[in-house]
Amino acid sequence: MGTNGHELGDCLRVVNEEIIARLGEDVDRGWRLKLQTAQEVLENLIKNG
Repeated sequence: MGTNGHELGDCLRVVNEEIIARLGEDVDRGWRLKLQTAQEVLENLIKNG
């Protein structure tokens, strides 16, 4: 597949923005925390892998 962690992070951000646009600001904080956790996991995998 050729996608690196940076591209994946960008994709996650776009998906997150789309979710917020559809569901509203209420879920913004919760999704941001989940997205941040996902990005941290990916970064750790990239560093250690």
